[in-house]
Amino acid sequence: MRIPTLSPDVPSYSPEINERLRRFYSRGKPAAALRRMLVQQGFVLQGRCSAEPETQWALFKQQGGNGITSFPAFATVYWKENRNGKVYWAMGDIHFTGL
Repeated sequence: MRIPTLSPDVPSYSPEINERLRRFYSRGKPAAALRRMLVQQGFVLQGRCSAEPETQWALFKQQGGNGITSFPAFATVYWKENRNGKVYWAMGDIHFTGL
């Protein structure tokens, strides 16, 4: 099974989000803990991806600007968990609307 990667060359790449996911929710960690953390931080669990049902995702929508720009932002986190409820991979990105 191929683990997807995001490249720093992609505009939505977020080194902060991906470093945090790598550090705390890397392969083999409980996926339930990842879901809890996302909800605690304001993400809304979106369920499974239609194109790849083994992959789940969560969405964070920021209301208003973020202090850096006047444009709202949204972040997504994607992860795949195995049959034992452990994270196989996790990654995220961030987008700004209005740019």
